[in-house]
Amino acid sequence: MRIAVVVVLGLVGCGPNVSYTRSTTQTFPAKPSGCALEAMSLPPTRPFVEVGTFDFEKWEQPAELLSIGEVVDAVRERACREGADAILARKNGDGYGQAVALRWTPSGHD
Repeated sequence: MRIAVVVVLGLVGCGPNVSYTRSTTQTFPAKPSGCALEAMSLPPTRPFVEVGTFDFEKWEQPAELLSIGEVVDAVRERACREGADAILARKNGDGYGQAVALRWTPSGHD
């Protein structure tokens, strides 16, 4: 029984470390925890501000998340706190190694 508990706890810690770097000095109102975020793999055509960049690392090397859903799950709470509307996931090899939090802006404003 004890061995099973240790194995489960070891697996829980296998996710990537996520670092965040703000991309703007602008601040935006926080959104509720678990907010809805639009997920995309191509840059949007509508106007936006880059709020910040998330980098995924695992054991001192870049990590690759295999789906956009995994990317959004990994960054959702911080992106919501930063007031993001969408997540742009960037490919890194076979998976996603970076994500950018975006905030929509009215046309013609930044």
